Amino acid sequence: MSIKLDFHVHTKLNGKKLITTEQLSKGMRQSDLYGVAITNFHELEHAISIREAIKDRIIIVGQEIISNDGHIIGLGLNKKIADLRSAEETIESIHKQSGIAIAPHPFIPSGIGKKVATLPFDAIEVYNSIIGKMIIPNYLAKRQASKAKITPLASTDTSDYRYIGWSYTEVLTDEPKEIFNAIVRGEVKLKKRGLPLPIIHILKSILGFSDIESWSLHQMFCYICGKSVIFKIVRKKYLCLDCGNQFLSRIICCNGHYLCNDCTIKRNSYNSRSRTEYTMPCKILKKMPDGRLKILVL
Repeated sequence: MSIKLDFHVHTKLNGKKLITTEQLSKGMRQSDLYGVAITNFHELEHAISIREAIKDRIIIVGQEIISNDGHIIGLGLNKKIADLRSAEETIESIHKQSGIAIAPHPFIPSGIGKKVATLPFDAIEVYNSIIGKMIIPNYLAKRQASKAKITPLASTDTSDYRYIGWSYTEVLTDEPKEIFNAIVRGEVKLKKRGLPLPIIHILKSILGFSDIESWSLHQMFCYICGKSVIFKIVRKKYLCLDCGNQFLSRIICCNGHYLCNDCTIKRNSYNSRSRTEYTMPCKILKKMPDGRLKILVL
């Protein structure tokens, strides 16, 4: 017997529901999954509410944590893990809650990178459906998991219920309480399938289009204007529109807005617990005659 699970699903971001309880149930039924792990950023509340509402499937409460070294997923949590701490502290906090620590997409810019082989992870996401067709990042993750003898996992990392379970991990146990133990022992089989590439979205990003709508399969939107963020090949210095400090980053809004990790977390924390939207004075960047960038408050 075995249990099929998608260990990396996003249902809410910055106070916005991406997948409802009904949609999640439908997605799991369509993919013939036994359950999912909900791994939202910065909060557990939406995952907990879905777990309470869905009784015929396994809903694992998790969190994708932004550590100072890269993203880390904690599964089996009952308390939110703080962002912006070291990877070692983050993993220790997960284990203190009797959860398991997973390294998601370690070889993309937001991942943990080569440190994945030296940290006490319980599993490594060696196949992420979002980056599935880019091949190299998943290949590197698989190689590191094999070298370090850490359990490999496959998941979708999607925010669209229609694609839940395109990739999944089959845990070789018939007892839900044994899922984490089976993962640690490496008793898994992987189903791998890449999600469709957002060709139009990629072309618009490369060509410098503005007001690009976020890709539904993996929504990442600007906390200021709500439009899509885009990824640059080379890191550049950008000015955070909330705190006014400069940071190196590859990620910026298609309309030129940038928020540092600290300010992003502050906005998300506010929107997750409030019914009113986080508001700041309207700010724009203006290039001065001497070439400096200045924040103007309107």
